[in-house]
Amino acid sequence: MAAAALGCRYMTAWHAIQSKGEIRGGETAAIFGCGGIGLAATEIASTLGARVIAVDIDEVKRGKAREVGASEIVNASSAKPEEVGKAIKKLTENGAGVDLALDALGSSATMLAGLHSLRIGGRLSQVGLTSQEDKGNILVPMDMVVLNELQIRGSFGNPQSGFAELLRLVASCRLKPTSLVSREVGRPRGRGFCLT
Repeated sequence: MAAAALGCRYMTAWHAIQSKGEIRGGETAAIFGCGGIGLAATEIASTLGARVIAVDIDEVKRGKAREVGASEIVNASSAKPEEVGKAIKKLTENGAGVDLALDALGSSATMLAGLHSLRIGGRLSQVGLTSQEDKGNILVPMDMVVLNELQIRGSFGNPQSGFAELLRLVASCRLKPTSLVSREVGRPRGRGFCLT
């Protein structure tokens, strides 16, 4: 069942955290959006030795993020992106900010909060595509990006080139994709999955 649970969410999260985000042990990551990709990213980052701050508007999702490895959680339900960024920075050493922010949702609010949460020289791994509201365009505070030498890295899909390490982590039981399975669908009676 672990192989079936891996699917797109873990592979996409792996690419965003490890390949594009270049997370290293001892760093701090803020994960925005605690759905499938965000929760997988939380587990992956914490397994790789990062301290994870999970950010979401939903209490249940924030609780699940803590279960899969988040050290801290931030409720973003009633705050502006700048305020969410400040709340995250308060949880980091000397208020410097996180090394990596990952936006798994793709709204202007989460992307901007991610930028505001970063330390000088920090990296934003942008996974989520924008909503109908944003229509692919988000105003970026470019002066902040330049002055703080921030990096914005797009992360699309799940190229298979780097999955050997991901699969080793699953095989060694350090990553547990089944922890995100909320329900199992039984095998149908009769001839099983055959269509003929």
